[in-house]
Amino acid sequence: LALVFFTRVFIPLERAALDIVGAFLLGYHNTMEGGNAVFTSPAEKDEAHIVGKRFDEFRDVLLVEGTYRDGAPVFSGESLVGFIIESGSRTSKVRAIISPGTRTPGVLERSGIPVELEGKGAGFLEMTLPRGSDVAVGDVVRSSDQMAVEGRLSMIGSIVRIDDKDSEPFLRILVR
Repeated sequence: LALVFFTRVFIPLERAALDIVGAFLLGYHNTMEGGNAVFTSPAEKDEAHIVGKRFDEFRDVLLVEGTYRDGAPVFSGESLVGFIIESGSRTSKVRAIISPGTRTPGVLERSGIPVELEGKGAGFLEMTLPRGSDVAVGDVVRSSDQMAVEGRLSMIGSIVRIDDKDSEPFLRILVR
């Protein structure tokens, strides 16, 4: 009974509430970050302004104006920000790649090594590579070929720390 209530009542109410909040914020041109943050989804070749943010211990979600295809990548300039997770009639939810548990494919720019990054929150992503891999602090991580924009790989971040413990076979690498 609780599952039926959640899926048939709560989720549609949440979508309706997000549409109302989105319409209110859009109507007053009230965007977060002073209206300066513009996100683009290359699949739609469109721009969207942030109209709300939700940051908690479980996930980082942005609310942007416009409706987009679920799963579409979202960029700020040349940087990958996240993916569309839900669309309403006027707004869409974007899950940030830094959100804990979010997995994002990428490639190290200098060495070409394919990697999978996992969001850790607080602006960080983490990846592991075998010890002895060609990697250094400052190396840039770009998106995988599946998310190339006009033939260019978008930036995900750069390596800020490499943990190399003799007792472990893998390097733990933080990206920001």
